[in-house]
This record gives sequence, C-alpha cells and structure tokens, in this order.
Amino acid sequence: MPGSVFAARYHALIHPPAGVTGPLAAATHDSIGTALKAGGGALRAGRISPATFGRIRAAADQAYLGSMRVAVGIGALVVLCAAAVAWRFLPAQGAEQDEQVPTLAPAPPGAAPMPDSVDGVVAQHGRPADGQQPAEPPVDDGVLV
Repeated sequence: MPGSVFAARYHALIHPPAGVTGPLAAATHDSIGTALKAGGGALRAGRISPATFGRIRAAADQAYLGSMRVAVGIGALVVLCAAAVAWRFLPAQGAEQDEQVPTLAPAPPGAAPMPDSVDGVVAQHGRPADGQQPAEPPVDDGVLV
C-alpha cells in the first residue's frame, strides 16, 4: 500500500523543468530512476545541457523526497493501528491462562493414585536401565493401575 501511495504522490509532485519535452519529459514523470537514466543519456548524447540535467535531477529528487515522506507516514500509521488492534484484541498471557486449566475428574474407585512428579513415577515404576525403553505402566480397562 505505501508503495502505491508513493508512486501516486511522485506522479503528482514531479513537473519536468522548462525546456524538457517529449520522451524525456515522459521519462522524468515516470520514476526517479527513469528520470535520471533518461536525463543522463540525453546529457551524454548532447541533447540537453548540464544545467538542464541538474534541473531534471533536482525536480526528481524533490518529488522523490516528498513522496517518501507521505509513504513512510502512512506506513507508520498502518503499523501503529495494527499494534493498537493487537494490544486491544489479543488475549493477555500469564495469570489469566492459569485460571483456564481444566480440572481432572476423580479417579475411579480402586485405581492407583497418580504420582505428583517425575520422581513419583520413578518410585512407582522404577528407572529403566541405560539404553532400554521405559516399561509401559500396567493398564486395566484403560485405567492405570
């Protein structure tokens, strides 16, 4: 979006200097790169004077800088609006998230209690020897025993 604004603004601001007509004037109006390339080619070919090329360059520079100011301002405004939307509508992380943790249903009667930590699991099931896979805990009808 800022690129389109930049191009539109450049075309609105650029005015070929007096005495610049035809294809050179069209090139000057197209973009700063085209203006400098066409102006430099015309200068080397002797079709324009160094003073005329200086005026082409000054007009293109002014249009470029004026366009850049507008495009950067619009880009900054878009970023600020996006940040405001994110700040306002994205949920906060942290304390609120802890409150949303679901609670587990109580274990069925006769089921072994769940260990509170990794140490509890090791104490209940033993530690596997190096290079061996841990043993699967015993299961009875989908309930850990």
